[in-house]
Amino acid sequence: MSEAKFILEHFYYGQLVTNNKPIGDQRILAMSPGVSPKLAEQAIERVTLPPFLTAKSGSWAIVRGRSRLMPFLMIQSQQGSAGQLVAHYIFITPELLKAIFGNIRALQTLIQENMPVFDKPDNRLKPIDFVLPNSRTNDQEIDDILELMTLTGNKLPIIENLLGAIVKSTPLIIQGAPPDLDQRVQFIQGLLTLLPASARYGVTFSTHSIPSNDNDAQIRFYGDDVPPSDATVFNWTRKQMLGVTNDDPYSRFIISQLRLDAQLVIQRNNAMTAVAGWRFNLGDKLSDALAYASQRLRVDEAIRNSQPVDKDEVARILGEDPTLSDELRAMYAGHLIKFSLAMQDMSHADPIAVLLREDPNLERIVWRQMEAALNEGQGWLLHDTLIRWITNPLGPQGHDWVDLTHRAGLSRLKSLVDSTDVEGISEFLKDLQSADESLHVERIIQPVLRFTLPLSGDAQIAENVFLLALKYLEPDAFKRLMVQDKFRERLNPNIIRAWGVLNTDAKTPNAGEILVKAARSFGENWEGVVLLRLCEIAQDNGQLTVFSPMLIQRLYHILTTPHGALHADRLRKIISTLEDRTVLITLEQPSPRILLQIRLLLGDYQELAAQMIKQLSALYAGDNQQSYLDTIGVVFSQTPVPLREVTTMLRAINQYGVKSVPYIVASISTLQRHTGAAELDDIAVRIGQQLSDERHLIDVVPPAAIMGLLDHYVSRRSLEGLEDITPVVPHAMVALGAEGARTIVEIYKKIEWNNQAKAKGVEILSGYIRLLDEERGRKVIAYLLKELSPALKAPLEVAFTLKRLMGEMTLLEYGQHLQHALDFLTYTHQSYLDPKRIPAQVALVNGLAAIPGRLDRADNSALINNILEIGEIIVGYAKQHRPEYEDDARILRLVNAKQDPASAYEVVRVIGGQLTPNHDRVTTQLTVPDIRYPLDGKTLPILLRDIKATHFVLSSLRRAIPDTAPVRLPVGDIAREVGHIIAASLETPSTTQLQEIGRNLQHVINILVMIQQSSDPKAFENAGFARKIETGGHRPRNTLEFYRFMYGYYGGRG
Repeated sequence: MSEAKFILEHFYYGQLVTNNKPIGDQRILAMSPGVSPKLAEQAIERVTLPPFLTAKSGSWAIVRGRSRLMPFLMIQSQQGSAGQLVAHYIFITPELLKAIFGNIRALQTLIQENMPVFDKPDNRLKPIDFVLPNSRTNDQEIDDILELMTLTGNKLPIIENLLGAIVKSTPLIIQGAPPDLDQRVQFIQGLLTLLPASARYGVTFSTHSIPSNDNDAQIRFYGDDVPPSDATVFNWTRKQMLGVTNDDPYSRFIISQLRLDAQLVIQRNNAMTAVAGWRFNLGDKLSDALAYASQRLRVDEAIRNSQPVDKDEVARILGEDPTLSDELRAMYAGHLIKFSLAMQDMSHADPIAVLLREDPNLERIVWRQMEAALNEGQGWLLHDTLIRWITNPLGPQGHDWVDLTHRAGLSRLKSLVDSTDVEGISEFLKDLQSADESLHVERIIQPVLRFTLPLSGDAQIAENVFLLALKYLEPDAFKRLMVQDKFRERLNPNIIRAWGVLNTDAKTPNAGEILVKAARSFGENWEGVVLLRLCEIAQDNGQLTVFSPMLIQRLYHILTTPHGALHADRLRKIISTLEDRTVLITLEQPSPRILLQIRLLLGDYQELAAQMIKQLSALYAGDNQQSYLDTIGVVFSQTPVPLREVTTMLRAINQYGVKSVPYIVASISTLQRHTGAAELDDIAVRIGQQLSDERHLIDVVPPAAIMGLLDHYVSRRSLEGLEDITPVVPHAMVALGAEGARTIVEIYKKIEWNNQAKAKGVEILSGYIRLLDEERGRKVIAYLLKELSPALKAPLEVAFTLKRLMGEMTLLEYGQHLQHALDFLTYTHQSYLDPKRIPAQVALVNGLAAIPGRLDRADNSALINNILEIGEIIVGYAKQHRPEYEDDARILRLVNAKQDPASAYEVVRVIGGQLTPNHDRVTTQLTVPDIRYPLDGKTLPILLRDIKATHFVLSSLRRAIPDTAPVRLPVGDIAREVGHIIAASLETPSTTQLQEIGRNLQHVINILVMIQQSSDPKAFENAGFARKIETGGHRPRNTLEFYRFMYGYYGGRG
């Protein structure tokens, strides 16, 4: 067997020696590898020990180090042969001190008669290998005690006071001791031996101390110096005690044993070692731990000798003390059982319950004692105790204990019945009604009923029998009980009426309400049990019409009560019948919705998903799908699903078939129930992204759901979520109708927490304006400016203007018209690029006549009116769009959104620049076409389409930005609104599509300016000149005159 060994780190501190003389101040001289300079300095700062010049090996101490790295320190200090001061510090662990059981002579082997001499610093040391010695024998410890008695003059009061000082942590000063180290160690060893081994390791000492360099060791040897005033002082020479007197129960107990025999001290200490160690580890002071240990020893002896002992102390020790042996534990338990039976109060024995499961032998002993008492007719006394024990989570378990409890209970009940104790019987039955499941009352329900039914003529007993039977009897057995008229007639009138409803073939009006009233008449605690049993009987009898909304709502309520989970399985059976399609379609609303709530509350997520899908097809076909979504919203917003379950629940219903809008509504409605919960951020972000990605869903998601999602983002200050839902919110506001404007004001106020959020608020307002018709849009802008801030005027006016500019179309729809307008302006202006090659009059007439196709009267009228208005608009904007606006640098600033526009054309250029990659400026280069006549290759339907598109683009522009009013639209707001329009598009345009629209906008304006600059406006301002062109009296020389000619040609033909 290998020896136990400890590796000890250490260092030397003192003076260097050169030429046999000490040199300089004290310093660290040598260290083992585990000692750092910092740790050594901390140890020196903690304690220095003066050398004992008259002792051969100097002074020696063990003190507490007060840190994790140095819990204890052992120091030896001496003056060397060269007169140098040197100290040896050894780091001692608590584990080593505990392992030597207070045998300080073992540590004395580390003392050096002559410590090493160092002539240079920074020497390296090997750690010390300390091998534990053999444990001291009892005889050796007895010798130590006897030697202490000799050193104290055999004065036991002195020893009691010395021991009391150690126990009570009073400083102990020894004066007048001989300088011999061995004698001083012997004194300390004798005192330690009076303590249990487990309590010795924390006692510290110093074999030499002086007031000027004192330490806090508990036992300190002084010279003739004045000791501290708070110390107990022993004068070795005079065998006299001075200073503080220590009265301590443990010390008295040990000295009482010492008076008899030193051997008894050793025996008692050995017996107390484990007990004192346990209390010490609990954090007791040494005095408290030893006082408890000595008292435990007294109680042990009293129990062994069948002597009187305090029952409360026995119970406390039995319940708390893990150091009791199996033998003692059985003796303690037996004592408590006998005492409790004798006093007819079993509560004193309750501490035994928690010990039985871990100790089969003790369990058998106690069970037999209890059974013996039961056989002696004390069942009435044991019953409550056995119930307490079995229902204790740490108490005894198993069939034998339950059977014993049943036998005790029936014995008690029989005695009550025999004495016709109505109150006692009723209380007994009530106790069974609320009994814990671990008592298995169902096993004895039949004998209980046999005992009590004959007395059920008493209404109180009858009701308690009814409730007991209701809870524990099988349905058929319960029915057999209820058909007994004599028994039933003594019951609550409400239950009698409910029973009548359930046992009639005729349909009873308000049957569900009658059942609910009967159940509620028994109070909150019993409503669930009563109602479930009545519903089960109704189902057995095929009376499904009793399941009214009120009845199903109470079933839901039962599930929300603290004990609702206990009814879950029975409730599942009831609602599964109602969920059958043939029954479901007959239920009155809102019963189907409440069935979904019950499934949700039960956590039956797969079945919930199946029922949601079933109800959609069975109850909400056709145009009722909005009602279905409203129902889903109520189900998930008003049912209390625990936050920890939400993610699992939503994932499950989605996995089992709930998709798209119903899933979105379910998710958002659940968020509404837990608004602001950080745990649901992922769900909120995912739903927001889905709405952002699948814009076609916006029209079918209820506004309330959108608002719920927004509330979550607001409460979480989530810019990411807010960005996703910003394009969606305006649609929800429009769906709210007249309430939309008021609601959007509240929304804007909620999202003003920082500038980024506020920008999203402006985007929401702009999006709302964009969706309103022109008349309502104007009114809403005025309302918003009044309720919020006049500073919003610019962005809202820009939104309103750009909406009108695009003719209230989507960006892609507008882009199609824009392309046709660009085509028309291009091919009509190309023919007039070169003044030397303008078409001849006859070519124009023949060309127009040669265009294939026909127009009906309405289309012809539209064509001539549109071409007339196109010319008028171009002429009108020629006055607004000044020549200086065509400066290249100005145009470049416009397309880069760095120049406020001054004309409608410049507004369009800003928009075009925002849609073009890198905000490029687009220039337009046209060439004269190689055609026989203008409009060569066109057909009348194409020409009509292009003219209508051009008219749409230009008339929308004029309606949005009249040519007669100054333009006051900030370029920054225009740029932001373009971004908003793109973001809000239900069908998100591609980059290529946006680029094409942006380029076409710039091309259109470029060509309009070309037409403006190359044409004479009098073709649309001078009536006589205009008439001359229309009748062929003037050959068109520019594009505007050509438009006038077309007007005359098609007008005359019409």
